Amino acid sequence: MSSECPLMAFRTDASGDVGNQWNFLTIRNVAITLCIASMVNIALLFGLSLYRDSVGQIGSGNFRRIMADQKVIANIQPPPSFVINAYKDLFEVVAEPEKAREHFAEFEKHKQEFLDQVETWRALDIDAGTKQLLTVASPASLEPFWDVAENKIFPAFIENPNTILYGLTAEYAAAKKAFTEHQKIAAEILRRSNESTGEHLAEVSGAVNWLNNLYYAVGAFALLSAIATVLVVLKFLIRPLRRIRDVTNALAEGRQTEEIPYVEAAHEIGEVARALTVFQSAARDRLEKERQINAEREQNARLKEEADRRVNAEAAATNAAVGALRDGLRRLAAGDLTTRIEQPFDGKLDQIRDDFNEACATINATFGRVVATAQTLDGGVSEIVTASDDLSRRTERVAAALEETVATLREINGTVERSSQSLEKTRQRTAAARADAEASSAVVSDALAAIGAIETSASEINQIIAVIDDIAFQTNLLALNAGVEAARAGDAGQGFAVVASEVRALAQRSATAAKEIKELISKSTEQVATGSRLVGETGNTLHRIAEQVLEMSTDIEEIAARAREEAVALKQLGVATDEMDQMTQQNAAMAEEATATSHSLSNEAAELTAMVRTFRIAAEPAVAAAGPASAPRPSPVSAMQKRVASAFAQAPRGNAAVDEDWTEF
Repeated sequence: MSSECPLMAFRTDASGDVGNQWNFLTIRNVAITLCIASMVNIALLFGLSLYRDSVGQIGSGNFRRIMADQKVIANIQPPPSFVINAYKDLFEVVAEPEKAREHFAEFEKHKQEFLDQVETWRALDIDAGTKQLLTVASPASLEPFWDVAENKIFPAFIENPNTILYGLTAEYAAAKKAFTEHQKIAAEILRRSNESTGEHLAEVSGAVNWLNNLYYAVGAFALLSAIATVLVVLKFLIRPLRRIRDVTNALAEGRQTEEIPYVEAAHEIGEVARALTVFQSAARDRLEKERQINAEREQNARLKEEADRRVNAEAAATNAAVGALRDGLRRLAAGDLTTRIEQPFDGKLDQIRDDFNEACATINATFGRVVATAQTLDGGVSEIVTASDDLSRRTERVAAALEETVATLREINGTVERSSQSLEKTRQRTAAARADAEASSAVVSDALAAIGAIETSASEINQIIAVIDDIAFQTNLLALNAGVEAARAGDAGQGFAVVASEVRALAQRSATAAKEIKELISKSTEQVATGSRLVGETGNTLHRIAEQVLEMSTDIEEIAARAREEAVALKQLGVATDEMDQMTQQNAAMAEEATATSHSLSNEAAELTAMVRTFRIAAEPAVAAAGPASAPRPSPVSAMQKRVASAFAQAPRGNAAVDEDWTEF
């Protein structure tokens, strides 16, 4: 059993599935066809709606014709006021003959209004017969009326206001006849206009009714098309998609035996079905690969168990070796250099044991040599201490010889004292000169500060000048902007006012900067004057320093003379002091170095012995206990220096600088 859709042209079997008949009509083509049909229906409905509105709406052709007829009716019924008023003017002149000219002017006015209305009627879109009556017959019927009134009645009353009506009976009768003829024509025009209006209204009503019926028919057709589209989509698209969905879910759940429908179809659903067959094949391949992977996983598990057993055995041997090394290192860290690892290790690890035992033996031999060296060093230190004692005794003898030079030094003390006094005066004058020099330095510093202030002012002036230049540049830009704004604004000039205010603000800034420049220049002038005055004071101070230097030169001459006297006395001490100086310097240097070296070596030997005793070595030799470190003995040279200083302490006055020199000696 099969059924066909006029839009889809799909064939269904007994289960309602889509067949292969006319497979070239794909979902895409059908969708495009339905969209085009929908757009045609919408366009048809829209076009009919517009056409219906154009037929019956205000402004259409029929409406304009109806309005023209109504306008004619309004102008004709009642008769036009301009013709009635003209007819009335003919009788008012009889009642007021003295105003004949005024009534004639009104008559002419009403006549012109009628003629203007005739021209308006000529432009109307109305029936040709009605237009002929309006524009030709009606004006022609009034020609006798206008002629009698203008050429006979009004001229008679204008020439003679006392004219009697009976003398113009024929003229009034002719005017009345023409006006009556005009009324007949107006009645005919009214009848024709009413008939035309009725015809146009009937035409419009019929057209609108026909368009409404057509609009409803098209709308019903569009509704039926939409319903048919929904039914087609539900039956020939949704149902196959549901079948494809069920198959897809079955594939996702692992049921690979489900048959995929629509595989041979040429439309999009067939393409989806063929794609699902690819997925189904891939899923079957995946299941086969999973079975192979599971088999390989089981084999790998067996291999891993065997490898684990080998690794565990090797790990046990490694742990045993590491434990033995850890124990040996702990004993070695505790100072036991005789430690050895006796138990062999498995395999290649035994080489580590041999290396450890060899390293321990090497360390043990090295520390044995260190112990022997410490004993030898202790004997050398004892010999050095003995030599230091001999040197001290020789230094004592030199100190006794220096006692004999003390008397000679006392004789020199008087000369040194006088030299000290002269030097004191020289020192005072030198201090005064130094004070003046310091004053000069202060003055020079003030002068430099003033010059620095001048430079600062100059830099500030440069900054302000830069600001003025910047303001001038901005003023030019603002002036240019003002010109542009004025050109754009024309006579309004609003933009120019804004720019002008900015220019005035910049001008005020320029004036302020100029004022600051003036003040800075004044300050610079004052600072230059101050610098000039300070430089003058510096010159005076330097002059006084020159005078003090002259006085110092005189004192220095006196010191030179006394120094010559001291030189004669010092020559007597030259021979003895030279020999003593050489012996004292040599002995003092030897004594100090020997004493320091002996004590340092003694302390280091004791420390080395104590450190070596913390280790346990094989065949340990007997090492004597380290005795207490020898205490440093007083140097004979230091005692000699104190005795010489006490000899000078008996002098009534002394100079600090001289005392320091002799103490160093």
